[in-house]
Amino acid sequence: YEDVIAITRVSEKIHSALFRCAALAIQPSLFEGGFTATLSQAVSVGVPVLLSRMHAHIERLPYEGNEETYFAPQSTRELAKKILWALENRTELLMKQEKIYHQLAQRSWDNVADDYDRVFRFAIQNQRDVITA
Repeated sequence: YEDVIAITRVSEKIHSALFRCAALAIQPSLFEGGFTATLSQAVSVGVPVLLSRMHAHIERLPYEGNEETYFAPQSTRELAKKILWALENRTELLMKQEKIYHQLAQRSWDNVADDYDRVFRFAIQNQRDVITA
């Protein structure tokens, strides 16, 4: 456990510096409100990442074609195998993830706000339709 660091409540500068020192980042979450920032944070400083295979991740980064990035979150055996593979193939994994990162980086908070606005407007309009029906 000496090589595992849990990062909590640190400044953005320290957070980035810690990521940069890592050989590999792992996002083992079973539940997430949306696509995790771990991929963006890690890859932006040259660190490959492994993500738990859950809907919120796969929704933004399809499993097919990115199998090496994912692991079954409830299988310690699979995670261990993925960690060993990722460390041995770090450059290959990072190069593939950098392409993904650059695509994701095109998305801004303005895009996110626009998406929420569309969803809320749609929900409000549909609620009105249900009430008046």
